[in-house]
Amino acid sequence: MTGCRITLCCLLCILVFSTINVNASCRQQYSMRVSRILHKVGQQLETGASKQALALLSEFRENYPAEKHFILFSHLGNLHAENGNNKDALVAYTQALDLCRDEAALWQNQARVAWDLKNYELAETSLLEAWQIKPSDELLFNVVLARIHAGKKAQALDTLEELLNRSTQGGRLNWVEAYIDLCLDQKRVKRGLFALQNWRQDYEHEPQFWYLQTLLHVRLNDSVQAAACLDIMASFRPLQESEKKTSG
Repeated sequence: MTGCRITLCCLLCILVFSTINVNASCRQQYSMRVSRILHKVGQQLETGASKQALALLSEFRENYPAEKHFILFSHLGNLHAENGNNKDALVAYTQALDLCRDEAALWQNQARVAWDLKNYELAETSLLEAWQIKPSDELLFNVVLARIHAGKKAQALDTLEELLNRSTQGGRLNWVEAYIDLCLDQKRVKRGLFALQNWRQDYEHEPQFWYLQTLLHVRLNDSVQAAACLDIMASFRPLQESEKKTSG
């Protein structure tokens, strides 16, 4: 199983540094001074000069500490993150969220840098905040990933099962793999088999689906059923040597 590699990839694919679309509750007028610095920062970014943009904005914050707008801190967080300063980025996002808590993108960006800092508890809570503002299955799956890395595997298992139960269109085999990884880790093998039967219509055309069942049957020492699942898998494609040895 490749759960750890898959989970990291999924998170990085989804949690890009999001553009802010200002929510009505966060529409705070900013001064001409702030408007001018944002324009200058934007000009630097158009030329790819993120370090210069960061220097401009940092200097502005030092010279005008009374100027506080969440957009300032959001840009500062993005620039720090782009330049590898995740601790400073986290401080900036926290300051932005103190001024505006209703932007899902801010919470997602905070989750991203928290993840990079291995603060998985904060990544989880930030993702949950984002999901409550702008619900999506992908965001909730990332909540699951954060819980796994935070050591909350039983809670992650429950959330992932609920997510897969309502996601009936298939196409989420990597989520199913993560679910079976959790079942094996938590010694919930029969629960995993029961869930796979519920999802069979969506995934029975995937050879990996049958391999997941094989792993569960092997854990139950049911070599007959494990071999039967491998036979079905072999009808899709030739088995690899490591797969042939799975059922013993």
